[in-house]
Amino acid sequence: MLTFRFLITMHNIKTILREIILKRLRSQRQPIVLPEFNSFELGYLSGFCDGDGYLFFGKEYTGGSVQFKFHLILCNTNLSVLMYFKKLIRYGTISGVEGRTENAKPVYKYVLSHREALESILPLLKFQIPRKEEGRKLMIEALKITAEHRTHVTSIGENKYKNRLLQIDRRFRELNKRGRNKNVES
Repeated sequence: MLTFRFLITMHNIKTILREIILKRLRSQRQPIVLPEFNSFELGYLSGFCDGDGYLFFGKEYTGGSVQFKFHLILCNTNLSVLMYFKKLIRYGTISGVEGRTENAKPVYKYVLSHREALESILPLLKFQIPRKEEGRKLMIEALKITAEHRTHVTSIGENKYKNRLLQIDRRFRELNKRGRNKNVES
């Protein structure tokens, strides 16, 4: 008769197979090559992110583990500007967002989720708004931690870097609060 510790559940098999597949994909991945950005392009992108963009860092719980997500998101009613950024960076997706009223202009959203592209671009940008600049620095730190110590973290306490990532997540939430009762210095 098998004891409980020797039973392999279907969930465990799926998790093991997923990890094997991810390791193979990571080892086969070619490094990305971003174009050289001139000072105008970097300044334009930085300013646009300051005004009409935001950085998203969050966590997603899947099957007893935590997956950290990273996004640079730019929103605008001018589709050609977002297409310029997509062409410049060579990664990301553009989608339309429906207006809140029927008279509203259509709004478009450019989302850059490609980890290596974010790792390459974020250190080059400088934001003027202190909250956004702090968020940029925190995201760079979180990207480095997850790149060096795996993005996928299982059970609490198993990964000593998880606590720092959770601190960064909490700080991101504080930085992105809206309204009068913000306890964040701008």
